[in-house]
Amino acid sequence: MDPSPPATNTQNTVITPHGVFVLRSGDGIDFTVDATILPRALELFRHLLVVSGTLKKPLEMEESAKTIDTMLRLFYPADSPPPLLDVQQAVDFMRMMEKFFIKSYLTDQFIDICLARCHPLRAWAVAVRFGRADNQKSSAKLYFMMNLEENVSGFPELGYISAERLASLQEVHVFARAKARHVFARMPWTCPVHAYGLWHSQRMGLIYENPFDNSKYSEDALGILIATVNCHGCFDHFRQTVNDRHQVREWVYQILQDAITLVS
Repeated sequence: MDPSPPATNTQNTVITPHGVFVLRSGDGIDFTVDATILPRALELFRHLLVVSGTLKKPLEMEESAKTIDTMLRLFYPADSPPPLLDVQQAVDFMRMMEKFFIKSYLTDQFIDICLARCHPLRAWAVAVRFGRADNQKSSAKLYFMMNLEENVSGFPELGYISAERLASLQEVHVFARAKARHVFARMPWTCPVHAYGLWHSQRMGLIYENPFDNSKYSEDALGILIATVNCHGCFDHFRQTVNDRHQVREWVYQILQDAITLVS
């Protein structure tokens, strides 16, 4: 890198086929940076390049051009080393970026993607441990959509959670399911000729498992079965089931929201 400050306020292209990108300082100065060195030095930049592939605009930083310039001089060849005080400011800036990356990666990747979809209770415990309110809500919501896990002794993440708080979460889970079952029980889906009411209830019960996924409810499957037995009563009840589904989804959604509020 040229020993003079590698700054310009006219650069627009961030990633090119030649492997460069642009950092924009908080005071509006752009730094054209080779993409092969900085991402190896700072995990944050490596992650950004791997995930995005091609960045359409400069990476905007809050720090001043002086701090960013000093940081770049630590990684790229320069004949004139920066003053020690500037180096300390740049190091502090890099530590802050790394902490931000680790925290962001932990919540966005680990909790919400890797853990919550398979083990929402464990994800909730991790979110509580790190004080991530949004992640607590999202993982609790997924937890309420799944079966209650009775045996949780094998989950190491729960070691950070008090027994009272865990018991409260599970009590809310049971309460929410009971309310959902009450909603389903009020629906007049039982045919007087054929006992398809149970089938209806089971299918509608799946809406509680995931009230936002239409694929959980198969209208074709029951329709074919009804056509086979040629029962108009079953068909009428099936049609009512379909009509009621949207109202039930709204009720179940509200049950989930109320449950999440209780544990937030």
